[in-house]
Amino acid sequence: MKQIGQASAGPPSGLLVEAVLAAALLALAAPGLRSLRVQWRGLAARRAQQERRGNFRPTGFATFASLSGVTPSGAIALVNLSPATSRFIAVVLHEESLQSEIAMWGKVQNLLGRGPTTEVVAYCASAGCIRSLQVTTRSAPFPILGYALYHTARVLNSADAGHQALILDQYLRTIGTVPWNDSSDPSGLASRVRGVR
Repeated sequence: MKQIGQASAGPPSGLLVEAVLAAALLALAAPGLRSLRVQWRGLAARRAQQERRGNFRPTGFATFASLSGVTPSGAIALVNLSPATSRFIAVVLHEESLQSEIAMWGKVQNLLGRGPTTEVVAYCASAGCIRSLQVTTRSAPFPILGYALYHTARVLNSADAGHQALILDQYLRTIGTVPWNDSSDPSGLASRVRGVR
């Protein structure tokens, strides 16, 4: 009986060693688990990005990396993301109605007010649009880019096929779209842009 009493006096030393080893392994695995979680989020973001390659619909991810491109004159352009600008309108201009579209979006920008509000950024739909801008002497009231990065062009072409202008927040995420054509009323467009939240 004495032996039984001695054995039950405390936990077996083997169990204590196993508990210490398990705690040590868990402590060593914690940074790896955090890293795995970060990598998993990265994979999920990449998958979402691939799924929306040509998608311009609102998501939690930035639609564009930047508002950059090449101007019709061949200069590299980067539209500054000023903290004063809360939104951007990304729109595609067409050769056949270029001057009326520039005038219309210029009026929309004026109705919305420049400064801490919304800036229009336009892209050319074709080489004809670029050639027309190269020979014109009038300057546009907003930046017009002739060439864009591949992803930017793909998203813009998708939006243009649906006759949509993209409304982007200051982080370049699409927060809404506005349907338009070359005969749209500027005040109606400005009202629809204001309605996008």
